[in-house]
Amino acid sequence: CPFDKAIPAVRPNNTSQGQGYLYRSRPNQSGRSGWPRLLRVYLSSNFSVHDIKLVDAPSFHLVVGEATNAEVYRITIRGGNQGGLDGVDISGTNYHVHHVEVTNRDECVCVKSPSKQGTIENIRCNQSGGPSIGSLKDGSVVENILFQNIENYQASPYIIGNFQPTSLTVNVLLRNFTNIDVTYNAYITQYWQNSYAAGAPNVQLSNITFSNWRGSVNNGANRGAVVMIGSETNPPVNINVNSFSFWTVEGNKTIDRCSSTYGSGSCIKSLSANVTPAKYATVSITATSAPTGWVKPSAPWGIPPYDLHKPIPIPTSTFY
Repeated sequence: CPFDKAIPAVRPNNTSQGQGYLYRSRPNQSGRSGWPRLLRVYLSSNFSVHDIKLVDAPSFHLVVGEATNAEVYRITIRGGNQGGLDGVDISGTNYHVHHVEVTNRDECVCVKSPSKQGTIENIRCNQSGGPSIGSLKDGSVVENILFQNIENYQASPYIIGNFQPTSLTVNVLLRNFTNIDVTYNAYITQYWQNSYAAGAPNVQLSNITFSNWRGSVNNGANRGAVVMIGSETNPPVNINVNSFSFWTVEGNKTIDRCSSTYGSGSCIKSLSANVTPAKYATVSITATSAPTGWVKPSAPWGIPPYDLHKPIPIPTSTFY
């Protein structure tokens, strides 16, 4: 039951202070991928990680890899405003992540492969990459995942990105999201950062539902509440969007965009029975006014990003 930990300084109030700003102030920034993680649990079963504060990791904050029967809860993470400072990365079977609050500029709570029977709920993501799935390498399997009761403030809660051939992602439900001034909203792409190999079969992506989402996107003309960029060689199927209410912070319109994606809701095309899904060019839906009944959301708990080169204070309060 390996338990790999790298905690530079543990304080009596259950806080690990990584002092990552000292690393980021080095003249030579090479080798960042080898900088310390604050806490890593790998190939372990029947355990929990809870009631701790992880502050200013030089690299990732909490990594739980290939766990079985795991619970992660009541954790507050404060990281720098930079990519590569993930909040919680988790993979395994039968895990539960709840009551976690993350401030950073990369993954908030991210499901990695392999993952089966995972529940992520009651999460707050502040200034971060938001909750997500991926990126996924060749042979990845992610199935039966529930995200619910998620709040995102000035974050990027994309769902899935960077797929490789022979990967599988099925049966994912994302419900009860409040997203405030976010860059990415309900977002699927199988061409993230141009990582897709042309002509490859790509990932199988099916049975993903986004339900009961509300809030605001940062620039609705640039990226609307729904963006689905499916594989031209293996289009996603049964991708469903329902009960959405969003308006834009900047500008006066929102544009949802979908391509090569099948299911229901917004600009997603329906697929008749016994019909093979085929690629299709981008379809868009434009709204020039807020939805009926839309209420501007607020996030009194939201805070601005932290300076990369100054100490990050230990939080004195939590939302749980």
